Amino acid sequence: MPGYISEIDTQPQPDPLPTGGQRCILLVEDDPYQLEILEYRLQEMNFAVTTLNRGRDVLETARQLQPDLILLDIELPDTSGLELCAELADDPATSAIPVVIVSGTEQTDVVRAARKSGCKFFLCKPYDPNALLLIAEHSIREADRWI
Repeated sequence: MPGYISEIDTQPQPDPLPTGGQRCILLVEDDPYQLEILEYRLQEMNFAVTTLNRGRDVLETARQLQPDLILLDIELPDTSGLELCAELADDPATSAIPVVIVSGTEQTDVVRAARKSGCKFFLCKPYDPNALLLIAEHSIREADRWI
């Protein structure tokens, strides 16, 4: 029948960016498999992706790069993602960058601790990659409202 949708597209589709360019995501993940998958999916959605596999370079990289979003694992080999998130939130140069924590930790009250540290959203591993992409786009659009 004309005018009816015959198939539902379950893949998120990026809206045209108001700036006309790629949005940048800083991806911090110590698991090489997760890092590769996320980087690929984000690039597929037209994001420019910079990756780090440890925490020591996050603050300086975020200051220099000024990404539109930071995807941050909690359990990094050299530091806590929660501590990094708090540092990013406290630094005037990075405080406006939304942070989404993606973690497989089973600590009690981890979501509350993540929110307290300044993250925008918390996703538990394993997660639906489509949900992550939608949250990333939502976080960036929300941050744009404050600019």
